[in-house]
Amino acid sequence: MLKDIDQLKMLEFGVAMIPSNNRDEEGQMDWECYLINLRKEPVHGVLVTSTGYKTSEEDELRSSTLRFFL
Repeated sequence: MLKDIDQLKMLEFGVAMIPSNNRDEEGQMDWECYLINLRKEPVHGVLVTSTGYKTSEEDELRSSTLRFFL
């Protein structure tokens, strides 16, 4: 199904990851993500995907892929 979706490349668009002052239950720092439009016209319908991961000497953990439509 993913192969049927056109993969359009977005130019003049930025992403900024900023650490916040909040911490989660384990004391890890939270991060805030900002999408920056560098074009003159507005952007409509952005699909954002994210996957979390954690690596250590014993094992490697990976979360499921989350998709957000903005």
